[in-house]
This record gives sequence, C-alpha cells and structure tokens, in this order.
Amino acid sequence: MVYIKMKKAQMEVFGLAIVVILIFIGMIFAFRFFNPASTDDVKSRYVDEVIAQSMLTSMFSINTTCSLDMTELAKDCSIRNSYYCDGVLSCEYLDETIGNILSNTLEVWRKPYEFTISGTEIDKKYGDCSRLKKVPGTYHISLYPEAGSITATLTICRN
Repeated sequence: MVYIKMKKAQMEVFGLAIVVILIFIGMIFAFRFFNPASTDDVKSRYVDEVIAQSMLTSMFSINTTCSLDMTELAKDCSIRNSYYCDGVLSCEYLDETIGNILSNTLEVWRKPYEFTISGTEIDKKYGDCSRLKKVPGTYHISLYPEAGSITATLTICRN
C-alpha cells in the first residue's frame, strides 16, 4: 500500500471540498424531489386562467337576437329586469344563454366550474369544487349612468 503524506492545511482544504460537494448534492436532491410546482401544473393552471378569462370576455361581447348585447342585458338584469328579449325578461334570457354556453363548453370538457354575476340571482355550478383548487376569472361591468358596477366571476376548479 502506498500512503500519501498530506500536510495539515491540505487535509483541511480536502475536507472542506468534500463538505461543499455533499451540500451541493443535497441541494440537487432537495430541489428535484421537493419542488412543489411542476411545469405541467403551472402550464395547466395558466391554461385554466386563460380559459376562464377568455370565456367571460367573449361571453359578454356576444350580440343577442335582441337589440342589446349580453353586457347590456346583465346591466338591465341587475338594475330593473324590465327588458324583454325573445319573450322573456333579461335575467331569464341571460341565465339561459350563459347556461347554454357553459354546458356546451366546460361541461363537455368535464371541467368543474362555478359562475356568478353579482347583483343578480344568476348562479351556475357544475361538479363539486369544494375540495379542488380554484382558478377564477372576472369581468367587471359598469352600471353607468347608474352608480356602481357588477362582477361576473367564472371559477374553474382543478385538482
């Protein structure tokens, strides 16, 4: 056997190098196995955020068979509910139209959701969101010339 003689200072540097290498390996292990957000999770959350916000924006930009668009119907529903569209009051027309849109998109895609419009009784749900993470999208509607505003909220629920 060959023994290498090392000076005391060389032994300390060698020991310090081993400690640094072990700490580095430990950090790599920790980042690899204890990283809470994977890239797939971040991507799917972003997709759900975009879906929620885009659905609300497009939903309230729809022209109806009446002379009012969906935003104007939501305003009327919140303030007086006095405008008739296709023979029904604005709240009922809005409720039916939004229900059709959500059932033909999110429900077909099997994405649980919660939808509400503040200041109205419109409240739609699909699936059980109580134990799931929630990704909300909001759309604010000014009630001008009246005071205040209402908010439509579409929350997509995910694992």
